[in-house]
Order: sequence, then C-alpha cells, then structure tokens
Amino acid sequence: MSEDTWGRLTGTYGGIDDYRASLLAEKSGDPLPQSLKSDAYWLCRSAEENRRRLPELDPLRQHIGCGKAPLEVSYVVDGDTFELTTGGFVQLLQVDAPAPGDDCYGEEARATLRKLLPLGRVVQLIRDPELDNTDNRGRFLRYVFVGKRNINLTLVQKGAAIVSFEEGRGRYAKKLVAAAQQAKAKARGVWGACE
Repeated sequence: MSEDTWGRLTGTYGGIDDYRASLLAEKSGDPLPQSLKSDAYWLCRSAEENRRRLPELDPLRQHIGCGKAPLEVSYVVDGDTFELTTGGFVQLLQVDAPAPGDDCYGEEARATLRKLLPLGRVVQLIRDPELDNTDNRGRFLRYVFVGKRNINLTLVQKGAAIVSFEEGRGRYAKKLVAAAQQAKAKARGVWGACE
C-alpha cells in the first residue's frame, strides 16, 4: 500500500511509523496501549467507510483485524446498545430491546445486557456484509460475541430482546427467529412480563 493511500486512510502522515511499530509490538506479545487501541479502532472505521472507494485498503483491514478485532465494553446504554472504550457505540444487529424508563421490561433488558457485557469485557464485533454498517445515529450495527457466545442470540433466547429485521436477511436470521419463537412459547422475559 502506498504512503499516499495510507495517508488518505488515516488523514495524517505523522502517526504512521508509530502505528506500524505498535502493530509489531502487539504481534510480539507486548500489550497495546489504550491510545493505540483507539487508533486501531478509528483506522478500522475509516477503512470500513472507504472500502468501496479505496479497495486497496482491504489488505490493511485484514492486517489490523478490522471486523474481528477484540474491543472492550465501556458502558451499557440500554438492552441492545453499548459503548466501547474506544468511544464508538454499537447497536446489536437484528435485535431490539425495550427502552429503559419507557417500555415494559426496559430496565430488566438493560440489566441483562450489563450482566452479559460488564465494564471491561472484551468483545468481538462481526459485521454482516448483507446489512447496513451503521444506523441513522452512527452506531455500528454488529453481531457481538464473547468467546463463542453470540450475545445477540442470547438476548433473544432470554426474552430480553425481540428480533428486528426483514424476512430471511442476515447471517443469523434463522437462529434468531427460532430463539424468539421459543422464548415467546416459554413466556421468557418480555414475553411473560408484558403480554
């Protein structure tokens, strides 16, 4: 990748050598400082936003691990939204939880997500290429994993969220629908408290 392309991606040439050094340090097992984790997040975000316009960035995205990079939870906003320590917000893809303070089971839904994603929990964010990258508020739309556990699916299984998508679209659509049907049949969470 040319320095010009890298510069267009990062918006600056000043931190290129520092960032490359940080990648080498991370590969050698040295911990990556929080400031550089944040830089990696913003580089990934920029690479995602410019993916079609600058396809030559794909090798960089793969090298950094964009879409697969583990990140830490900073704050759970509600039952389907949380903030990362890097400052970005994530909306769990294809699920919708009741709003705290406004909807029946809203506080319980937020408490469920807080239990699954406590402060500092490392998560893996997976984008579905068939679906939107962000919502109208600029939040990243992602499947969220802790280890091998799909948090989006877990929320639906517990009745803390319902499915929210167009028929048949999305990597986990069938699993989410089956989980919602089972949660409703067993009156779990919102299905038992609010019906």
